[in-house]
Amino acid sequence: MPDEKHFDEILRDWPFEPNGLGVRLVDAANERQLIQIRVDMGILQLETSGRPDGTQPFGHETYYDYLLGEVLREGDDWEMDDEQCSEVDREFIQFYHRRVSWIKLNKYRRAIQDANHTLGLMDLCHSHSPDEHWTISHEQYRPFVMFQRTQSETLAALEEHGAERAIQVLNQGLDKMRELFERHEAADYFEDDELVMRLTDMRESMRNEYEVGQTLQERLADAVAANPLVELPVMRRHPRSGRPCLFVNSLFTTRLLGVEEQESEQLLARLFAHLEKPEFHCRFHWEVDSIAFWDNRATQHKPVQDWWPARRCHQRITIEGDRPV
Repeated sequence: MPDEKHFDEILRDWPFEPNGLGVRLVDAANERQLIQIRVDMGILQLETSGRPDGTQPFGHETYYDYLLGEVLREGDDWEMDDEQCSEVDREFIQFYHRRVSWIKLNKYRRAIQDANHTLGLMDLCHSHSPDEHWTISHEQYRPFVMFQRTQSETLAALEEHGAERAIQVLNQGLDKMRELFERHEAADYFEDDELVMRLTDMRESMRNEYEVGQTLQERLADAVAANPLVELPVMRRHPRSGRPCLFVNSLFTTRLLGVEEQESEQLLARLFAHLEKPEFHCRFHWEVDSIAFWDNRATQHKPVQDWWPARRCHQRITIEGDRPV
C-alpha cells in the first residue's frame, strides 16, 4: 500500500475562510514554531525567524543580507541583475505573508521587525535597481508597509506603555508618512490618503476609548507653532557657577547652524547620547506631598509615564530665566 502523502484531514479540520485570514502557530520538530496560513487551495507554512521559506541564500540569513554584502563588495555604483531582482521579488512576497500573519496573531514586535526588513530592502532596491519601472513597482507599496509598521508600533506601545504613548508613536508614524508624500511632491494628497485616514481614525478611537487628551508631544508641537524658532548657543556658561554646559535638548533643538543638515543630525545625535548616559541620571520617585527642584540651566527634566492607568496630579511652577550666553 503506497504511503499517504496527502493532508486531506488537516484541510477538512481547518476550513478556508474566504472573508478572513486564517493563521495559526504550530509546534514543529527541533522545538521550532511555524506559522501556517490557510489559503483556498491548501496551506502556506512559514518559518518564524530568518527567511520565511527557511533557506539561507548564499549562507546568509536573508537575501537582503546577501545583497548588503554585495553592495559592500562592489561599491555604491553596483546594480542588481535580472536574477537578483527576481529573488528580491520572492523575498518581498514571503515577508509580506509573514508580516500580515504576525499582525493577525497580535505579535506586533515581530511584525515591526519584518516591516523594517522590507523597508530596508526597498531602500536597497531604490539605490541599486537596474530599471526605474521595476523600482516604481515596489515603491508604490512603501506607504502600505509604513502603515502596517505604524499600526504595529502603536498596538505594541498600547500593550506595553498605555494609550498616551501609543498615540505619540502613531503620530510619529504619520509624520514619517507625511515626509514620504512630501518627498514625492504629493503633500496635497496626504490628508485624503486612505491609509492616513485609517491611522487618524485609530488615533481618535484610542483617545475616546482611553480618555486621552493631547499628548505631551502634541502640546509641545502646538507650543512650537505658537512660538517661532530662535537661535541659541549649543554651549552656555552657567550664570552662577561659571561652568560651561551643553544647552541642547532632543525635544526642542532642531538643528545646528553653520553645518550641512546631515552633519547637524550626526552631531546632535552624539550630543543627545552623551546627555542621556546613565551615569548622569538622577531619578526622583514621587510620593504624596513630594516637592522637586531642578535647574534647567544645567539639567534636563524628562517625565517617565509609568503610572498608567492611574492618574497623577501635580502642580509645576517655572521661574523666569535669563537669556543663555
